[in-house]
Order: sequence, then structure tokens, then C-alpha cells
Amino acid sequence: MNYFRVIAHPEGRLELAPVPTQELSELVKQAVRQVLLEYQDQKGATEEELLKLPQVAALLGVSKQTIYEWKRQGKLPAHKIGRRVFFKKSEVVAALSAQSRQPLRSRVNRRG
Repeated sequence: MNYFRVIAHPEGRLELAPVPTQELSELVKQAVRQVLLEYQDQKGATEEELLKLPQVAALLGVSKQTIYEWKRQGKLPAHKIGRRVFFKKSEVVAALSAQSRQPLRSRVNRRG
């Protein structure tokens, strides 16, 4: 099969010129790479890493029960997919950075 490119001359004349197979192959590879890069950029912008409860507990260095409590108190937003609960990594990191301003862990009144 032969492939051609159209060459437009300044005087308005069009010319068909053959495209070597190797050159066509490189053009297709470049186009595919470009589309894949654009897709990955879009995917990265929209896709969020989801963490399971044990991963969040390990990341924050607290027990699973503490994560349940923070979820119940609204200190750590959770998202249900089906019957499972997930946490967005960005929200966990935001809660962790907020901890420096206002601790996530409630102070327990100690009797002395």
C-alpha cells in the first residue's frame, strides 16, 4: 500500500508526494505518543489515589479505631464505593497538615 502527502504550492497547485514507510511509521509513533501523554496528564489531574482504612491508619500512625472515630466526627472525610470505605489521599494529607494547626486527636480529660 502506498501513502502520499499533499504538498500545496504558493501558486495554488497541489502535488501528491509519496511518503516512505519508515517516515510514516515515525509520524504515527509521534502522534500516538502525544495522545498518550495528553491522556496521562488528564488522568493524573482527575484521578485520585484512594486509600483503605488500614493504609490511612498506618500513614497517620494511629489505630483503625481512631480512624473510625475521626470519620464519625467528620475530621477525616470518607467515601463509600459499594460497601467499602475509602479515603482520598489528598484529604488525608490535608487533615495531617491541619493537625499541626489543630490536633485531630481530641484531648482526654484526665483525672488526677
